Amino acid sequence: MRATSILAYLLPAALFASSALGDATILFCNTESCTGSCSTQTVTGDGTCRQLGGIKSADTLSLDGGCSVTVYSDSNCSVGAFAAGLNSCVFSSSEWNSYSYDC
Repeated sequence: MRATSILAYLLPAALFASSALGDATILFCNTESCTGSCSTQTVTGDGTCRQLGGIKSADTLSLDGGCSVTVYSDSNCSVGAFAAGLNSCVFSSSEWNSYSYDC
């Protein structure tokens, strides 16, 4: 009976924690103007560093409050950090090589 009561408390907490990580939709393009050959990615705000390649511009189409998208010039999310704001096309004359979505 005690194990059942513990699960009754843990299960809702686990469900809330997974839903607390908000999603973002980000547009990535191969030109500096958020046009051309583009793709969108929907990601969860878990802070994971995700690699990109050949990306010149990014536009955050949606995100949860208190969260942020950051693009980087290196492939390890450590060099050349730049915030990709909501509905604001950001571009690089070289390339963005990684990004993270943090909540």
